[in-house]
Amino acid sequence: MHEWDASRACALWEGVGKPPFVLHVMDIFHERLSEGETPKFRRLIREATHVLCISANIAAEMRNNGAKSVSLLPLCSGFSVDGRQPFGSPLRVVVSGTLWRGDSADAFKLLVDSWPAIKQQFPAVELHYCGASGKQLPREFLGEILDHGLLSHAAYQDLLRRCHLAYLPVSHPSHTVGRFSIPSRLADYLACGLPVIASTDPGSGIFSFLSSLPRGCVANVADTKALVQAVMAFAGDSVCWAEASTKAASYARQQLRVENVRAELFRQLDRC
Repeated sequence: MHEWDASRACALWEGVGKPPFVLHVMDIFHERLSEGETPKFRRLIREATHVLCISANIAAEMRNNGAKSVSLLPLCSGFSVDGRQPFGSPLRVVVSGTLWRGDSADAFKLLVDSWPAIKQQFPAVELHYCGASGKQLPREFLGEILDHGLLSHAAYQDLLRRCHLAYLPVSHPSHTVGRFSIPSRLADYLACGLPVIASTDPGSGIFSFLSSLPRGCVANVADTKALVQAVMAFAGDSVCWAEASTKAASYARQQLRVENVRAELFRQLDRC
C-alpha cells in the first residue's frame, strides 16, 4: 500500500535471490508514485512478472510506472445470501466499517442530511452500524442509529442478512489519496444480497467498481433527493427489492467469490 511495505518486500525479495514474483497492489497511500518519494514501490512494479490491482485507477498508475503486465483482481467475500431475511417492515439499512474524516466523510454527511426525508417515507426505518468507529457517529444520529460495535465474522454476516439495504458511508473522492481504495465491505454487502447505495465521483476506485456492477442493484447518488429516490427505488415494494437483491447476490456469486479470486491469483503465480 505504501513505500514502507515496498521497502520490506524489496528486502525480502533480495534476501531469497530475486525470484520471479507477482505484485498485488490493494491500495496506494501516496498522492502519486515517484522516484523521489517511492523508489522501492516503483522498483517492485518494474521488476514484477505481473501486477494484480484491486481498482482500475491503480492499474493505470501501475502502467504509468513501468509495469510489464497488469490485470484486475477484484475484492472478494466469503459471505453468502443463504439465510437472507425476506423483505418486510421495518426497513433496515446498514452501514459498517471505518468512518473516515474530511472529504471522505461526505457520503456519511449526505446520509445524515437525507435521514429525515427517508423517515417520512419509511416511518419505522432502522439504521444499523457495526465497526470500530462508533464514537465518530454524528450527534444527529444519537437515538437514531443502532451501534452494534465490533462483531464477529458470523455475527456481522447475520446482521447483513437481516438488513435490506446497505449504504457505503465513505466517498474517497478523486482529488484525495483515498481515490485508489475500494472498501472490501462492498463485496460483503453484495454477497448477502444487499442493494448498495453510495456517493462518490468519477475517478475514484469506488466509482470504477460501482460502474462495473449490473444495473438495478447499485445507486451512486450526489444529493439528498437522489438518495431518497434510490431508497424508494430499492425498497418501495417487495418485488423491486427482491429483484435488486437477487442481482446483487448473483453478481457476487459469479464475480466476487473467494474461490474464483483465489484461482486467478494462483493462475498468475503459476506464470512465474
